[in-house]
Amino acid sequence: RIIQTILFIFLMEYFDADSEMSETDAYLYASGIAFISVFQAFCSSSIVHYFMRCGLQWQASATGLIYRKALRASNSVLSDTTSGHVIDLVASDAEKLDWMIWELHSVWVGPMHAIIIFTIIYYQIGPSVFSSLAVMALTWPMQIVFANMIANYKKLIYVKQDERVTVVSDMISGMRVIKMYCWEKPFGHLVDKIRKSELAVLWSSRKWLSVMKEMHAFGGRLFTSIVIVVYVATSNELSAAKVFPMFALFSILSYHLMEELPWGLKHWKEVGVSCKRIQEFLLSDEIESSNTSCDDNERNKFAVSMQNVSASWHRVSPDIKTLDNVTFELQKGELLAVTGPVGSGKSSLLLALMFELPLLSGSMKIHGNFAYAGQQPWVFSSTIRQNILFGRDLEQDKYNKVLSVTALEQDLSKFAHHDLTIVGEKGVTLSGGQKARVALARTLYSDADVFLLDDPLSAVDAAVGRHIFNECIQGYLKEKTCVLVTHQLQYLKEVENICVMNNGKLELIKGFESLKQKKVELFTELSMEEKKVETEAEEKDLTIDDIMDDSLKVGILSDLIAKDITAEVQQEEDREVGSVNYKCFTDYFSSGNGCSFLILVFMLCLLTQASYNIADWWLSEWCDNSCNWENKENGTTTFTDGNNADDETYIYMAIYLAITMGTLIIGIFKTVSFYRMSIKSSTSLHSKMYNSVIRAPISFFDKNPKGRIINRFSGDMGQMDNYLPDNLLEFVKFFGYVIGNMIVMIVINPYLAIPLIPLGIALAFVRKTFIRAQSQCQRIVAAAHSPALTHLSATLEGIHTIRSSKNESLCIRDFDGHYDFFLGSWLTIIGVVSWFMFRIQFLAALFNVVACILCVTMADYLDAGEVGLSLSYVLTMLWYIEESTRLSAIIELDMVSAERVLRYTRLESEAPLKTDYSVKAGWPSSGAICFTGVNLSYKQNDEMVLKNLEFSVKAGEKIGIVGRTGAGKSSIIAALFRMTEFQGEIKYDGEPIKDMGLHDVRSHISIIPQDPTLFCGTIRSNLDPFEEHADITLWEALKKVQLESDIRRLPGELDTPVNEMGNNFSVGQRQLMCLARATLRKNHLLVLDEATANVDKETDEVIQVSIRKTFSECTVVTIAHRINTVIDLDRILVMDGGRLVEFDSPYLLLGNPSGALSRIVAATGEREQERLRNLAKKSYEGNLDQKNKPSNKQPSTDSEGVNSINGAYVNIGFSDDNDSISELTKL
Repeated sequence: RIIQTILFIFLMEYFDADSEMSETDAYLYASGIAFISVFQAFCSSSIVHYFMRCGLQWQASATGLIYRKALRASNSVLSDTTSGHVIDLVASDAEKLDWMIWELHSVWVGPMHAIIIFTIIYYQIGPSVFSSLAVMALTWPMQIVFANMIANYKKLIYVKQDERVTVVSDMISGMRVIKMYCWEKPFGHLVDKIRKSELAVLWSSRKWLSVMKEMHAFGGRLFTSIVIVVYVATSNELSAAKVFPMFALFSILSYHLMEELPWGLKHWKEVGVSCKRIQEFLLSDEIESSNTSCDDNERNKFAVSMQNVSASWHRVSPDIKTLDNVTFELQKGELLAVTGPVGSGKSSLLLALMFELPLLSGSMKIHGNFAYAGQQPWVFSSTIRQNILFGRDLEQDKYNKVLSVTALEQDLSKFAHHDLTIVGEKGVTLSGGQKARVALARTLYSDADVFLLDDPLSAVDAAVGRHIFNECIQGYLKEKTCVLVTHQLQYLKEVENICVMNNGKLELIKGFESLKQKKVELFTELSMEEKKVETEAEEKDLTIDDIMDDSLKVGILSDLIAKDITAEVQQEEDREVGSVNYKCFTDYFSSGNGCSFLILVFMLCLLTQASYNIADWWLSEWCDNSCNWENKENGTTTFTDGNNADDETYIYMAIYLAITMGTLIIGIFKTVSFYRMSIKSSTSLHSKMYNSVIRAPISFFDKNPKGRIINRFSGDMGQMDNYLPDNLLEFVKFFGYVIGNMIVMIVINPYLAIPLIPLGIALAFVRKTFIRAQSQCQRIVAAAHSPALTHLSATLEGIHTIRSSKNESLCIRDFDGHYDFFLGSWLTIIGVVSWFMFRIQFLAALFNVVACILCVTMADYLDAGEVGLSLSYVLTMLWYIEESTRLSAIIELDMVSAERVLRYTRLESEAPLKTDYSVKAGWPSSGAICFTGVNLSYKQNDEMVLKNLEFSVKAGEKIGIVGRTGAGKSSIIAALFRMTEFQGEIKYDGEPIKDMGLHDVRSHISIIPQDPTLFCGTIRSNLDPFEEHADITLWEALKKVQLESDIRRLPGELDTPVNEMGNNFSVGQRQLMCLARATLRKNHLLVLDEATANVDKETDEVIQVSIRKTFSECTVVTIAHRINTVIDLDRILVMDGGRLVEFDSPYLLLGNPSGALSRIVAATGEREQERLRNLAKKSYEGNLDQKNKPSNKQPSTDSEGVNSINGAYVNIGFSDDNDSISELTKL
């Protein structure tokens, strides 16, 4: 471009009145200008292609490092670093490296251009050029200050964005709890509060950015204006030959020095912030290398050794020890059972053995590899077989044996695709027991030397638990070293090494007899459980399959088994095709903006461009009219009236400066208004998207993986916040230049309109072809990013399992595969962009050829000022056309993010939260429930999972509902909470819930889920998100569930931070917190969804006692797999295949030997059967005595303020693994 301008200087001499340049030379100079334009078209696209490829490689390298670091990061780092932060590092920070190599060159290209241009202008106009240095000396410090301020704001924006994405991630993970607890609005207020603070920082950044941008765009004109004023003020003649080449040179200088260089520095500042965030994560602590090396003597002595080990999760308060001076050794092939109350350190002991828990003192050694099965099973979105194999080769015999010892064969037979069934994200298609056994099977298949099993028996029923203990732990793992954490005390008598933990201290007890003597209280509880040890399968030497086969012989097999009961798995992400619909543009601009404001912004854009062109036209007039102040007679030149000439010069100068300064003011106002418009649009769309997502039915979250949804709130919203407004503004600027300059050029030389017509047609065709391909590529890229983010999120959730199985390389391979597909999509985009850039540059270069030739040809008909203005526009036209066309395409690509966000603003919604339906005063009052003709299907045209269900729960009754996998237990809860809409009628205390708003129904029902869900925040915010209760009330709730002492030991007490998903608390503690949360709601109906599946017997007893005391007069609906928690209820309803099978008192149902409940109880063994029958009889007789007693009791209020009512205790029993006990009969 500099060489073009030099040729332009020589060419302008041809248009002087006294020029001696020949026409041939003029054509040569014009041809040189045109040739350089063509040469530039060939070079620049290749350079951009190379730079983009390099940037993509840097981004890929950074992303790969982040993922690999996540696999090695210490547990304390992962606790402090949310998954939202790690996802943001990949989705936002790493992507900023794309253009770093491009911006790198701006640092040296700008100063180099400045030296060359100042040299050229100095030879043209002399010392006046140095006046622009004074302007630079004033503006450059301002630019640096602005760049630093914007970079600092950017840091704050990242912090706020991380916070928002983390909350959204937490929200999506716990969506069922949020809906059931009616927490949509509290979470909405929280997200809105964070979003407002994020946008406030963004708006402050944009205001300074507006000034900075206009100073960039205005720099060339400012330099030209100052130099012209100084040049004229020093009694120099103003001529077109000097002004317009100088104008072109200063435009180049302004672009590189006032725009590229500051923007490069700003980008480097932002990249520096991102790199620092990435660096902090990459340099964070890593897990200690597992010291598994032992000499031969040590190997003969032990397989596992812990010597005086103390450890703590609390880095701030290391005095709070999670493990306190723990010492034990295990020989090869020995089994160690670890038991103890909730929060005693059992799970921490296993994590310490895996070197996940940082040690304060002591030493550990493990001989060989270890494998880990967590208390909360980790299942990733793939087939069941891939979840078990986990990257290892399939050995069919070994694989079948693992399926057998984990009791999975019968479960797999029910799936149409057997072990090739896709389980979906987090194993959505599997029950809790099935997920636990799949995770256990994965551990067994690893064939490690040491097995660390964290309570694998808690999520299964007694028969399956006995089968796993006998066939797996004592059979398959007989020759292996095994550490088993269990709350199932009945198994301890069969274990030689028993470890009892309490408050982080460990006591190793050798043998069952020693346990009797040393732990009297524990042994007393054990003795009570001992009666349940022998099962029918054990005494008859029958396996679970034998029991199931026996059920088949008598025809008790549900027709549901023959069908594929696999839940609907994740659907492919929907993508638009073709170009972005222009309605997307109108929806974006109109969101949050009134019509008058849009018109104002549009008029400001027009006025800004008009001001630029008027200033240029006035400068051209000034140059031409300066010739009229000279009289040329007989070869001599004299001024007719020097005073008049000076006056007119000052008038022209004053008007030119006024127009120039007015253009700057209007431009700043335009940019500020434009950014304000974009922030309003972004604010409105984010709010609409959140409201749409939070109101989407629960099936939406089952079909769409977490990473896909988060990508809308992270990647797409980041694109709309940061890049789309800048690109839109740049397009408006360059497109305005193209249109405004072309109008001026056509006015000066109407013949230029001739080449503009084919140029416009060609550009439109090239752009249309490009957009058609690029839009689809961009959608693929956006969709391809989601699997990588989903994989990253899943990796963080299962990090302990991955590291214990030494399968980091497999996860890296899978992640790299996902990211390679994403990068391949980007490479396609780079190729398409290069194709596009070359063609528009070549077409623009052809126009320059025609324009230059026409100017020389029509030299006799044009003034020098007009030619200078026209050619100065021609020199910049190539750049303006290229940028405007490129930006128009980029905007369409950026609008794909807006399109994806807009799609999420129009999701299918649940029923209204509130309706006009009016309930009777005091509702609900008794807790009665009535189902009438209820049918339910999870998807239109699918088979009903509840079929004409009719039953009623009378006030004061305690009802249990039991059934096997697919029987419809969970569907009853889904219908009761209206998580899925049903046909028929359900009445709650006489009022039809179908006519009410969702919040009217759900707010009067409490639930404790099977997977205890806590959210990022504090203990206080998890217990009381509405801040409705005083601290004393919160402590009282914690005291009821026996958590008060544990919480008071924490440094922050109620304000103790809760990490993502509550990972800094044990599963039992989380479950008790959920129970405490339920006691605060004071509802008349409580649902327990297998709430005691993951807790020990002691905690189970705490929960049961707390429920019976706190909710003694309330309806309680429970899904539980421990039969002793349901057998003493008033009545039991047996479900099978979505139908009611039998419904009566458990004592009366057990009186029918061929009944479904009788067969279930009979399958537990003679001793257990006898105990259960006695419990049922005792409960039945107690209820009869209670009914026969006269009651004078008046309604009262308990300590929690819940009115004493005749409530019902509804218990939905058994886990999804009841198929291991027996098949259910049909009524």
